[in-house]
Amino acid sequence: MYNLLPFLRILDLIGNKISGEIPADIGKLKRLTVLNVADNQLTGRIPASLTNLSNLMHLDLRNNKISGPIPSRAGDLSMLSRALLSGNLISGSIPASLCQIYRLADLDLSMNKISGLIPPCLGKMAVLATLNLDCNMLMGSIPATLLKSAVGNLNLSRNALGGNIRMFSGRDLIFTVIDLSHNKFKGPVPRSLSAASTSATLI
Repeated sequence: MYNLLPFLRILDLIGNKISGEIPADIGKLKRLTVLNVADNQLTGRIPASLTNLSNLMHLDLRNNKISGPIPSRAGDLSMLSRALLSGNLISGSIPASLCQIYRLADLDLSMNKISGLIPPCLGKMAVLATLNLDCNMLMGSIPATLLKSAVGNLNLSRNALGGNIRMFSGRDLIFTVIDLSHNKFKGPVPRSLSAASTSATLI
């Protein structure tokens, strides 16, 4: 297949009934910029070779039954701007290598089985604007770097995160939406939220 499609740039198979696993040698499609297989019935793991797609800008694997961890070399996808992996069975921790993707603006890992801590380096990503980690098994506190990041839309709901809600006090917050519902946070809602740089919606 790959020898017959050496110039393929966009592969869009969204909304079908495709089953089985993502081919292990998907990484041979070197020119691919868009891979969208959302809303299918795919199973198995994300192939390690997918990280060889150095031109990939848009990855959408949402709403399948993909399991296993995110490849440790995900940071090799240096051109990636959107990574949408929600609604699967992905497990393990969030690999710190994701922080190497300097173009990444939209990261959606919601509704999976991801555990462990939120990597502090996510808060140092220059263009990351939307971070959705809703409905996983994350624990620990929110990294201080994330509170001073470029992220405007932050969804951390339905995890096991904790700490004092006072961490959101200050005038330097630029969030437009913060969803912390169904976690283990404590303390009063900071009055200083009303003085944040941008009007924020705290859910």
